[in-house]
Amino acid sequence: MSVTRRPARRPTEKRPDAGGRPALGVECLESRLVCAAVAVPAAQAGSLTQYLLAREPEPGPALAAFACAPTSATNALVSLQRQYPSLFGSSLAGRTLADWADTSLVLAGPGFMNTQPALGGTVPEGNLPAGLRAYLDGRGYGGAIDVEGMFPQGEPGGFVETKVGPLPEGYVSGVPTPGFIADALADGAPVIVTILYPPEAGKQVSGHNVLVTGMSWDDATDTGTFTFVDPLDAAVAERRGREGLLPVGAQKLTSGTVSITPTLPLPVVDGIQDVVRNVLTLEYDQYQGELPYRPTDYGTAIAFIGGATVLRPAAAVLAARAVVQLDVGVRRGAAVVMTHEQIARASVGGASAESFVVTATSSGRLQRFDGDRWVGIPRGALPPAHREIAPLVARREIRPGDMVRWIPAAPSRVRAVPAFRIRAWNGVALSATSTLFSVAPTRSATPAAPTTDTTG
Repeated sequence: MSVTRRPARRPTEKRPDAGGRPALGVECLESRLVCAAVAVPAAQAGSLTQYLLAREPEPGPALAAFACAPTSATNALVSLQRQYPSLFGSSLAGRTLADWADTSLVLAGPGFMNTQPALGGTVPEGNLPAGLRAYLDGRGYGGAIDVEGMFPQGEPGGFVETKVGPLPEGYVSGVPTPGFIADALADGAPVIVTILYPPEAGKQVSGHNVLVTGMSWDDATDTGTFTFVDPLDAAVAERRGREGLLPVGAQKLTSGTVSITPTLPLPVVDGIQDVVRNVLTLEYDQYQGELPYRPTDYGTAIAFIGGATVLRPAAAVLAARAVVQLDVGVRRGAAVVMTHEQIARASVGGASAESFVVTATSSGRLQRFDGDRWVGIPRGALPPAHREIAPLVARREIRPGDMVRWIPAAPSRVRAVPAFRIRAWNGVALSATSTLFSVAPTRSATPAAPTTDTTG
């Protein structure tokens, strides 16, 4: 269940602890099951606050209060592309806050997470993992990022099965454990946890989703802390004109205490009682206002961690990252010319009838020879194309028979210079893996360009 709801409030003047950056790595005590401190690079996660969607075109305003799942997923995708820039560039979620808002709206849409205000948010049949998989497939990363997780199954026809449906592929059965979350964080994998607010008689059960970036745990006392990005309060608020404070600044981390609830009865469905045991319970000061931001609008939230979704780059993809060294000189303004055949041989090991798409230019300028002149290939990263990618690749495509040239921005006498990244393109989707081309300095002569036209 990924509905955002405001729980019973206990107002406080205190802001959530922004927290220091948790120590990277793992420090384990031999007698304890779970590590004392573990974290992903917290500053790399996205900082999109879901209420900013109210400032986007429709359906943004209608979805804003219910978009915790797609917003947390977007912040997780930002974390991945920042950790693995040579693999993903900015193609998972985009580079700017506006790009991230657009990504969140796409994830919330039909065919993805299907977030519906009338139903309270992202609730039916495990739509968080299903929506993520559909989105990654559409972006060409279906085999590049594994969607894994942990979720209880419950009794047939009971509350869990009714709300969540069958256990999604790649998930293991059970309530998330400290060890499961710690293992994912130790691998640098973003962890989206689904929290469930305490059931209240006669009211619809509701919940929320946050992106965990760090945790500590003491197995001797069954207590610990989580550090996370809450989509209700994901960024430092900055004043923008007459609107007041908006969360458009640097990422904000929230901290909460975690303990274990031994037994949690869930609502009865058709006479069937689901009971989950040893449930992690999170308590923290949650922002309970809307926008503009008001620093007094915090209250205590207590919620049970009912599920965890992990985004992890596939091992085969990490192993397949390639850096191709083109053994020619790196002299400012001296063009390095390459054919489609040479690019294919260097990146896929032989001839290829497929095109390649330049997903980012790391430095210098890249141009394609078109008819009788050189035409510039856009220098920035390939923008996110959530609905239709084909129009965006036209100016970046390197087709069989094409010739491109890279023009360094500065000379290099010692080190290899990253030039550009490509992915294979079959006319429908981009390949999951990318190749980074670098140019290494030598005394070799630079090939002559076929024309003197320097357009672009």
